[in-house]
Amino acid sequence: MTDHDTTSRDSIDTYLAVTALVLEGRRHDTLNLIGSLEPEEQIEMWIAGCSITSALSLHLAGTLGIPAQRVPAWLRAMAADNGDTNG
Repeated sequence: MTDHDTTSRDSIDTYLAVTALVLEGRRHDTLNLIGSLEPEEQIEMWIAGCSITSALSLHLAGTLGIPAQRVPAWLRAMAADNGDTNG
């Protein structure tokens, strides 16, 4: 395993840990974990999180009949909170 692979795996693990804390409603612990990371580690964690979110979004979109090429627009629509979550 290369250093990049280790960093990537660590970033994924951190993102999943943050997600679990959020789901458990442990805001203070979430903020402490994120705050304990160096800026570069935070960036890597968020990039890993985007990869995970992309994979889950593509899977969910498929179950809702939303074509893969429309997923970016679907995500932007959800971010804008305009109610258009159907792509």
